Amino acid sequence: MPIYEEKLICPLAVRFTQDHIRPQFRDGRELEESFNQIEAKPGKGGYDFILEAPFPAIEIIRWCQSDTDAEDADVQHWFTLDNRRLYCLQRKAASMWPKKCAARVEVLYATSYNSIKRKDTSLSVGRDVSIKCSDHNEHWDWRAVVNRGLETRLRRVLQGISEKDMAEAEELVSSDDGKASIEKLEDAPEAPSMLSHHLQDSSDQLSALVKQADGASTATGLSDAGSTGGSSPRSVENVEDESVPCDDASAWYAALHKTLKGTWTGSKGETYDVTEAKEWATWKCVRQDAQGSRKMFTIWYDAQSDTQPHSTPPHSTRYQHQG
Repeated sequence: MPIYEEKLICPLAVRFTQDHIRPQFRDGRELEESFNQIEAKPGKGGYDFILEAPFPAIEIIRWCQSDTDAEDADVQHWFTLDNRRLYCLQRKAASMWPKKCAARVEVLYATSYNSIKRKDTSLSVGRDVSIKCSDHNEHWDWRAVVNRGLETRLRRVLQGISEKDMAEAEELVSSDDGKASIEKLEDAPEAPSMLSHHLQDSSDQLSALVKQADGASTATGLSDAGSTGGSSPRSVENVEDESVPCDDASAWYAALHKTLKGTWTGSKGETYDVTEAKEWATWKCVRQDAQGSRKMFTIWYDAQSDTQPHSTPPHSTRYQHQG
């Protein structure tokens, strides 16, 4: 049984479990730097945008904390122990208000509530947090931020924000906060695979390696080892039946083999071990996430599709080769 499921949720509907946080991550990276690197991608469902961050997805749980200030009823909310990452995501979502933003999260199926209770230091049921700087503290509460400068209807009209926009944004946050089960949260779109990122990033290298293959072209396919349908790995006999000369195919195969083989690490700490399979121009890829869950994929060389590798995307450098 998996220990979490990837979903979408508005980060403004997730609460903190600490009263204060530091302005840096454990590795020394500044929160400000990570906030500036968050990108807004096209959304799905009821979300206008999906936030793509330079750090792993936050883990969230459904939990109830008593409100000593009696501002909230003692009901369950979504909480995270990844407080600094949540702060960055909330800042980005608040900066785009009243646009409706979502973030990819990992919803835990089971966890130790006693452990969470021990780590929880929030005095406001996670509504806000303080950033503990060296010479001062900064207070963060997204509710105050999104309403700043929009207190009156006239101010909202002057900024091109309608009452409907405000109401829909507030309703989305309230709706996500009230979704009491994993099933009610929006499914996260499939993330671009490590291999697609890497192949795009390596397009220039591949092109240089196969200049001797006059006009040869390829594409790689990626399939779940347990799925059905679609193309299957191509054998030597299949490739020889294609119009692409065998020498050209061999040149591309050599380039791909040199580029793909090895162990790669993704932005979430997952690893991808790529090894050569028995079939010609076919590789096995074993993905192992940070929790130890493994999944196998098959990669193959397809001489028939006649497609060159794509250009390099700006975020493709997240995967680092280790072998």
